[in-house]
Amino acid sequence: MRLGNKIDNGATVVSFRAKTGIDIGDKIDGGAKVRLRTDTGQIHVHGKIDNGSTRVQYWPGGGLVVDGGIHGNARVVVGDWA
Repeated sequence: MRLGNKIDNGATVVSFRAKTGIDIGDKIDGGAKVRLRTDTGQIHVHGKIDNGSTRVQYWPGGGLVVDGGIHGNARVVVGDWA
């Protein structure tokens, strides 16, 4: 699954579940609430995860790659939500 842009807004709630990987072309920011799960493959965020109100839950553990790093006290946790 590929999202070519960003997830960026405090009113945004996103849940992505994919079989073979998730690719987000930009950042996750602005207080968005995001759940990401893949059966195989990695979850790749090409930008950053930022903002103290931003929440990201992902599965499987070890499968998240964030090119721009995690900043601003964003909460990123491993947890299965199948």
